Amino acid sequence: METDSIRAAGDSTVVDLWIEGKLRALTIPRSAIEAYLPLARHNAVAMTDSDRCEFVRKNLGLIARAVTARLRTDRTATAVCIEPGQLVRES
Repeated sequence: METDSIRAAGDSTVVDLWIEGKLRALTIPRSAIEAYLPLARHNAVAMTDSDRCEFVRKNLGLIARAVTARLRTDRTATAVCIEPGQLVRES
């Protein structure tokens, strides 16, 4: 994945990914990342745009699973926002 396809936008990180046959615009807000990384709540100010972009880059599989789960309710969505609690560790 090219670095510039993952970018910060305000308090969110956005990325375009090909999932289930469509290019989808994904938004991952800081709150969703912090909910996944509980320690980040204490260091929220320290989590920079670059840190969030790096988290997304390193966890594309996790993000793709969350998006796929969201698509069960709307297969035609081309834009998906991941909410806190939707990033779930594999068991």
